[in-house]
Amino acid sequence: MRSKSVVLRSAVAATAIVPMAFVAAYAASSHPTGGTSAASANAKRALPVIDAGYLYSQLYDMSANYVYRASGLDGPPQNPHSSANLPATVNGWQEFYQHWKEQMTSPAVMGSLAPYLSVRDHYFRVRFSPGGAGYFGITTMPYDSDVAEITIPGATCPGQRVLLASHPDSTPPAGGLVPQLIDQGKFQEAMQVLYSSNLGNGSAYDDTSGVTMGMAEFQALLHWWQANGTWPTRTLKIGLFDAEETGLNGSSFYASQLIPKGPQGQYVLVANMDQNGMEYPAYHWGTDHYLNNLTGGGVGPWYTNINASPLKPNPIYPAGSAAWKAIQANLPAIKTFRTNLQSSVTQAFNVL
Repeated sequence: MRSKSVVLRSAVAATAIVPMAFVAAYAASSHPTGGTSAASANAKRALPVIDAGYLYSQLYDMSANYVYRASGLDGPPQNPHSSANLPATVNGWQEFYQHWKEQMTSPAVMGSLAPYLSVRDHYFRVRFSPGGAGYFGITTMPYDSDVAEITIPGATCPGQRVLLASHPDSTPPAGGLVPQLIDQGKFQEAMQVLYSSNLGNGSAYDDTSGVTMGMAEFQALLHWWQANGTWPTRTLKIGLFDAEETGLNGSSFYASQLIPKGPQGQYVLVANMDQNGMEYPAYHWGTDHYLNNLTGGGVGPWYTNINASPLKPNPIYPAGSAAWKAIQANLPAIKTFRTNLQSSVTQAFNVL
């Protein structure tokens, strides 16, 4: 589940990175939306406070109601009322996106700054390369995929953008293709597709957790600005990168098509919220065991990883490449960002 991160790190490396420290403290809430408690918790706080009640309620809700999310197979996203839009219990892709956009723009959830938020959908069509990941003759998805983003403009540096992104793990083709094949009487083909697909698609782990972390972070920031009578300096965006497992995924589409070429609108920070917890392969709570390490020995525990722009060349950014030269020119800012990031993570764990 890493195809998008390489592209976005490339996009970040090509621009200046401005350090942004953000510490998440956690406050329990009895409010389903978290609106009231999130606003009061952030009043006059030195740092934004995340409403854990809102985060976990959304994690449960979005994981339970939109279990399978297969992009490009749930009808045209431009028309949610189309008969091709499958029920959420079969393919909840459209419903997941709609729920996310409603939450991200709701005054009850996001507070008094919600009316100043704008929503944009960037549609693209997934096409598989010849001999690549096509399934049973499908080389082009029948419907568009989407990169959705919410934007609040900056007050003093609106031409500089900060992006918080995540992916809904919308992996084709099982969510829509399996019932189609069954309806055609092709049961064996349907089972082949099902067993070869991402059976964990849409789980709470990957990547609904990353999506809801971004939602709660965005909410905390908006309520913090509201409580303190301030406004973001830079333009802040939060987005969903679609079709993560395909050749043309949402992050590569965003990096190649939606980043301005000129000086205005450049991205000074991209933070991609991947799944929370213990990364791959997950191990049992309270232990350092994988399935292949139940009796001791073998590999050690797998910790959550945080990736930032690199400090030295690597296979993705080889020495002498244009991307590495851009990173070299930006190394002072990258080192400052890494220091601030480490400090923020340390503070957050101390709070927890």
